[in-house]
Amino acid sequence: MTEIARYLAASRIGHLKEPGEASKIRYDALLSLCRGFIPSLENVPVVVVYSLNKTSEVVTFSSGPTLVFDQYIGQALNTLTRILYWADDERTAFRYFAKLLAEECVLTGNADLARHAAAVHVELDRFWKLPTIASAPEKLEEVLLQELFVFAHEYCHILMNADESFAESRHRIGELLLSSSDRAPSMKQQYEQYRARYPDSTTYEDFVDACAEKERFIAKSGEALRDELSCDDFALSVLIHACKTLGRPPGLAFRAAFLCMRHIRLLNYVRAFVRQVRDGQELSAVNDRVRLLQARQHQVRGVFSLAAKAAGIKEDLAATWSEIQTLSDDHDSRLDDPLLFGFFPKVGDVVSKMTDPSMLPRSNLQACFDLAELMGWSPREDQPSFLQL
Repeated sequence: MTEIARYLAASRIGHLKEPGEASKIRYDALLSLCRGFIPSLENVPVVVVYSLNKTSEVVTFSSGPTLVFDQYIGQALNTLTRILYWADDERTAFRYFAKLLAEECVLTGNADLARHAAAVHVELDRFWKLPTIASAPEKLEEVLLQELFVFAHEYCHILMNADESFAESRHRIGELLLSSSDRAPSMKQQYEQYRARYPDSTTYEDFVDACAEKERFIAKSGEALRDELSCDDFALSVLIHACKTLGRPPGLAFRAAFLCMRHIRLLNYVRAFVRQVRDGQELSAVNDRVRLLQARQHQVRGVFSLAAKAAGIKEDLAATWSEIQTLSDDHDSRLDDPLLFGFFPKVGDVVSKMTDPSMLPRSNLQACFDLAELMGWSPREDQPSFLQL
């Protein structure tokens, strides 16, 4: 077994359906869009997996860094986009949340909660009446660009690992994006804008405290946030380039980048919640990973108009910025709020009735493996298989 195969077998649960020729064609196309930016680094290794983990990462082996891209992320982005645009019943979202919860519980060894979540997923199947993403060509393009954003972001990380001069140039861009908050409106103006959208929300004092807490987190996470922002900027540039190449409106790139970051944050709410259950912590669904994603999305969105100018986009994008605000509100009302204030409290009630949900006996782990196989995943030692690009 190769080094990469050993690592994947030890860290992931793969799907019985292996990445095939269609996947190679799809991800070769994504890779070519990224490589066009830095031709001198086009030999950086990339492998594609299809795993329950839904995470992509840069892993350093004896031969050097390798990008591991998980195609299951694309399916999650697809499904969340369909819910955002077409779900008219909260239980439609709950059905998918239950699936995400069951999968994360399997990964953390909580078979009892995984069974509850899987049962809810099946029970709510009658509320799943969404059209496929292929039925709406523009929405399909948006989802493909979301997946490209994730791919390009991770590809930027591996380029930074592989080339010091590229990393230095990216760090400078990351520092610029970090300092963009210096040009933000005054605190009073920010509060007035916030109250205009949420008239029954927090007091000015609480708003100031929340902003100060956010700034403290940004200061604490400076280097990590800088690197993430620099890769977000690279990914956004790739999306704008893709839209130009394909003759699509540039606003599509910004909508896709925004939605991708919101969807990834939602997936991490679920991960944080399940790990808080495992560790017996307060079930807030917020951890440092989520806070970092929140900071990234806020900083990147704040410089969208500057990025458009830097890319030489001459079209008036005022309508796009308005659409993104609407998407943000819709994401709150159709996805984030139902998850955080509807679904998770119900799950919390279930957790409170369990004897000790943090206990992970071997029999429980085996039950998780059994559940994974029922859902089409394989915890066998030779899984997951992978595709070398």
